[in-house]
Amino acid sequence: MKVLFYSINTMMKVPNFGSELDVMKQHLDAGDEVFVIACQENLNSCLVNGQHWKSICYQCQSRFQRGMDLLHMPKDHILPFLKNVDYSLLPATFNSIKELLQYSILGINLGEGVVASVAAVLKDHDFDTLQHRALIRQKLKMSYLVASTIQHYLETIKPEKVYLYNGRLAETRPVMSSCIKAGVDAYAVERAGTQGKYELYKNASPLDIDYWTQDFKRLWTENPTGKREALGEQFYVERRHGQDQGDTSFTKKQLANFLPEDFDASKKNIGIFITSEYELAGYPDRDNPIYTDQNAAIRQLSDSLLSNPNIVLWVRMHPNITFSKNTQLLELQEMARQEIPNLKIIWPDSKVDTYALVDHVDTVLTFGSTVGVEATYWGTPSVLAGRAYYEYFDVCHIARSHDELLHLLQNPLENKDKQGALAYGHGLMTNGYPFQTFVQTELHEGTFLGESFQNETFWKRQKTYLLRKMDKLQTKKKAKNA
Repeated sequence: MKVLFYSINTMMKVPNFGSELDVMKQHLDAGDEVFVIACQENLNSCLVNGQHWKSICYQCQSRFQRGMDLLHMPKDHILPFLKNVDYSLLPATFNSIKELLQYSILGINLGEGVVASVAAVLKDHDFDTLQHRALIRQKLKMSYLVASTIQHYLETIKPEKVYLYNGRLAETRPVMSSCIKAGVDAYAVERAGTQGKYELYKNASPLDIDYWTQDFKRLWTENPTGKREALGEQFYVERRHGQDQGDTSFTKKQLANFLPEDFDASKKNIGIFITSEYELAGYPDRDNPIYTDQNAAIRQLSDSLLSNPNIVLWVRMHPNITFSKNTQLLELQEMARQEIPNLKIIWPDSKVDTYALVDHVDTVLTFGSTVGVEATYWGTPSVLAGRAYYEYFDVCHIARSHDELLHLLQNPLENKDKQGALAYGHGLMTNGYPFQTFVQTELHEGTFLGESFQNETFWKRQKTYLLRKMDKLQTKKKAKNA
């Protein structure tokens, strides 16, 4: 069997690259013919190297080559990107994000991945397409190069399977889309819910709610009663205690049992737990079905409930919403300046304990945050007004309109049965495939075939240092001339 890997994420967290190497080794051991598309400074603006620094390219290529050497990958099976691609067909500008989202060429949509990538760079879901046309053009050219390259190798190599990392951004989305168009099975490789494992999403993105639902329900039915409930409980207990699971815990720096000083238990308190908007930009399937975004929901709710002085809305911002002056943060800061009586905002760096807030509010409202299912487990009624991985597990009251949401928030609610929450937690504790040859030594570190990717030679470190100095000088020079 011929298998093709699109491997460009070596400079992300080591377990990401380790997952790819682990799967490559399994195919090689099975006698399959493995090919790997490699970046040789071809991607002008990837996620980990947006400025295309030579030092990062050098480190990336060195780490990739080390992995290939450990696998004894034949040189003629390491495939380059296409050269001399004609970019003249690509639009120079887009008048809106909506127009960009709809852009397709080569039979696939490129606009959604570009929107996701631009939003990731700016950390902003609502950017000006004209102001940022140079960045959009850069990402679009990169995406077009990826699409042209993968479609070329699908025709010439004719693989039966293709593997790629994640598949959300401009540099990876065209791979999944092109494979689906060509009828070739594509697998997005990602971290699993716990350490020591990776997950494979067949012909789907890790953002695909239906995929998660089917997989988690399958895992629940396959595991024996008793053990599965214990694992489900373990998921929630570990998260509450700030333990790193599949990724870094965002609550470990908060103060246990710490509530806002002005929290009044005699009021009807509603905890609104929001996520960073930019992380789902470019993925229309996850758009909120009621509101344009979470801030719009907060504004409308605050206005609608203003006449009831007994209701207080506590907006707990996700720590990932950094103080980078993006649209989401600026709008929330403006709301705070207006001193709206029923609206209290807890900023990303606040030490307020998320779980203490969950315990003490009357109702939890989320738009997709995991806190929505955690609230149900800890006994607080949960309302969902958006899309979430757990929406089909019957763990929260789901609002389909603004009026319905108002009704749910103003009236007493019973907590949903914990069974669905346990099934969801169990899914995150058991999904994925155990590493066979990659060993995850820490959350973001590991070894492959006993070799660490951190032990670079003295000369490689020196070369990286000199290239970084040159990169910084070049960046300063460009900034001066801008």
